[in-house]
Amino acid sequence: MKKKNFAFLFLLFYCLPGWAQKASDVLENGVKIKSDQQVFLKLEGGNILYQLSANPTDLQFKKLADSIMLLPVASSVVLYIRPLNPLNYSFSSETTFIADPIDAAATAALGSIIDFVANINAENKAKLATAQPGRESAPGTTCDFQPWIVAITGITEKLQRDQKPALVSIFKNLKQLDFNVEQQTITALNKEAANHQLVVTHFSAIETAIKAFKDSIKLISCDDKSYEFLVKGYFQIAIKDLEANSLNQKKRLTNLSELLRLVQKAQAQASALNWFVKVSDIAVNKGKIALVAVTITETGYQLSDQEEIVAVTPKEKANKLLRFRRFQCLVPEVSVGIAYANLSFPKFGTNKNASGQDVVADAGEEAINKVNITTMINYTLFIPNTSVHPFWQLGIGLNTDFPTILTGVGVRINASGVRRLALAAGVATTWIKSLNKLTLGEVVAGPAAVEKDTYFKFNTRPQPYVGLQFNF
Repeated sequence: MKKKNFAFLFLLFYCLPGWAQKASDVLENGVKIKSDQQVFLKLEGGNILYQLSANPTDLQFKKLADSIMLLPVASSVVLYIRPLNPLNYSFSSETTFIADPIDAAATAALGSIIDFVANINAENKAKLATAQPGRESAPGTTCDFQPWIVAITGITEKLQRDQKPALVSIFKNLKQLDFNVEQQTITALNKEAANHQLVVTHFSAIETAIKAFKDSIKLISCDDKSYEFLVKGYFQIAIKDLEANSLNQKKRLTNLSELLRLVQKAQAQASALNWFVKVSDIAVNKGKIALVAVTITETGYQLSDQEEIVAVTPKEKANKLLRFRRFQCLVPEVSVGIAYANLSFPKFGTNKNASGQDVVADAGEEAINKVNITTMINYTLFIPNTSVHPFWQLGIGLNTDFPTILTGVGVRINASGVRRLALAAGVATTWIKSLNKLTLGEVVAGPAAVEKDTYFKFNTRPQPYVGLQFNF
């Protein structure tokens, strides 16, 4: 990372204030994920779309609602996303570049160098005009450095061929890649890589020419050795300025080369996974809920007003919070409600016998038609895309002193105008009071003795009931 930042030092001057991102809603509505299916995501506009499939080809993506609950049958599920152009988006990474804006100073310095070399050439021609007639101009015997003037002029002309428009065009084309279709992305990327290579070749030729020029300076020879030393010094200064100019110009290429490699890497990773990128391998264990926050950040790079490539700070593009729960065919729901049944409970008390003593007596029956359901568990059958779900239920009710157990079947309704209501029918069985050791007509000390002797006995004669439940 440090090397990357160093290579892009000159960009920081242009960095702009930016964007932030945050996570979003928990998803609720159940969507079954079969054991051979995975979750595939795609960014479209400002929305994250999704599709469940065993095969990542020919997917028909749909909106990922805030209320969704993903229910994998298997103990784990893999989350993938369509590749994103790293020049526009990222998941969480943020890159900042430091700039060193010296182009203007380099251009001015280059102009001074050219003027200075031209002056040297004029002075040299003046000296040659006063040389002895017929003197040879072979290297090492004269001070004719016209070939070096030609060489340095050629390097200067190459540097004056501004590559910025080409680099800007390549960057714009790379940034426009939408990564929707693999082959189209690869074709366009290869085209820009070829255009990039042309710029690389241009600067490579300049580097080669500069190296050759530096090596050739030592071949300059003058009869006047002090003048020879001065001339070589002038050329060494000139070549250093040309190297600085070349380095400044090449920084744009260095930056673009890094971005090109970034885009190529993203393409290669996506191609290796059928044009998807792995987000996470999620373990979904029973009794646990896995929350996965998927955040897409609009980061990347853009052109400044001066058409320099600059990094931008993050800006939220889309975010979703996905909740994963292990799939169950029967989903338990707990509720309260009421049940209607024809239930009766025997009662015991005391009467006076002929001697005026208290004896155990039959006090008749107490009838109950409504049972308050204190706890009911509905094992609801999971059926996607419906507002009516069948269930089997088991619960208890309590009215005064008579506990009741209920079991039956019903339907859960969650339609427009009828929210979270369940209707059920089944059988209700009660525990009834019975005498333990006492018998009817037996003499007792009083009603308290009868109450003390009674106990609850399970009634083996169930009665039908109709139930209404709410408060899911």
